[in-house]
Amino acid sequence: MKMTCLVVDDEPLAVELMQKHIQELGTLTLVGTCRNATEAMAFLHQQHLQHFLTHSSLCERIF
Repeated sequence: MKMTCLVVDDEPLAVELMQKHIQELGTLTLVGTCRNATEAMAFLHQQHLQHFLTHSSLCERIF
């Protein structure tokens, strides 16, 4: 079973690259993308996931 993950980044190119790498890796299932901490928190309240990938500046807003 693949692990689930969420990509959180405000830069569309970064999100696109992460999506590509996740697909190529083949060990993760991307369950969504968010543009900011507010979207990520709403997503996390509704869905259980195992990992999320984000830009370091957004981490402080999520936690």
